Amino acid sequence: MTPINPRALWKALFGLAYCCAIATLGTDALAATLHVDDFESDTMSWTSSGAQISRMEDGGPTGDGDAFLLASSTNHLATHNDSSAWTGDLTAVSATHVTADLMVPEGEPPLEIRLVLFGSGFVRTADRWVSTTAGNVPADGVWRTYEFSLAEGDFARKIGSGSYSTLIADVQRVMLRHGPEQAGGAFVVGKLGIDNVTLATTPQVLPGDFNGDGLVNLADYTVWRNNLGGADDALINNAGDGQPGVDAADYQVWKLHFGPGDSATAAVAVPEPTTLALLLLAAATKLRLSKNSD
Repeated sequence: MTPINPRALWKALFGLAYCCAIATLGTDALAATLHVDDFESDTMSWTSSGAQISRMEDGGPTGDGDAFLLASSTNHLATHNDSSAWTGDLTAVSATHVTADLMVPEGEPPLEIRLVLFGSGFVRTADRWVSTTAGNVPADGVWRTYEFSLAEGDFARKIGSGSYSTLIADVQRVMLRHGPEQAGGAFVVGKLGIDNVTLATTPQVLPGDFNGDGLVNLADYTVWRNNLGGADDALINNAGDGQPGVDAADYQVWKLHFGPGDSATAAVAVPEPTTLALLLLAAATKLRLSKNSD
């Protein structure tokens, strides 16, 4: 029997492990993270894409002491981020939107800001998707919060041929840029203040959780009763039956989901509407039926 060379065995094992690691990196996109870039200490990896990027110590949305980024352009105004916080699989963290506080100083041209996502490959030819709805930033020096949906229906592919599902699972660059819904944006000489750029998810609403505390209990019944007959479902945290108006159908949603996740109320009898509440229920239901028949 030929004796085993320990050194050769070690090299073979190391090579196998290395190949496995490379194969894994090549097939599985790392996930981004839900986070906020507030620029309090540095530029958070946002860099130039046709605009000079400067970190300003003061003058952000909360005033003195609130740092922000200032993008200044003499051609195309854009800034991008290729860091691991923003790239990789956005679906793995259930990211649903990007928000940013934006401001155009007085005297500068107003801007039309869009979110742009790049797929893998050479940046100039990689799949590129542009948000179809822009954040229109007036030149008044006022900070405003803008939200960019990550839903496929809110993007249009401008370069490449890959699907949106493939892109969103392996994003390689996230960009904020001025211009119409096209690949390269538009020429502009201007400035844009940027702060609190956030990759976020939309919390799931628990049916019947009318006060938004994550539980369905007696407190939610009180919210429903106090807003019975109201026209806006926002009064009950949009946690009812999904139809306009606070009425009997919303009560049934609450009754059906009463108690899950709350051991303190799970054994409590579900209260029934009072006589006054029943009258209001009937009136609200009649009003809804009347409107539906028009």
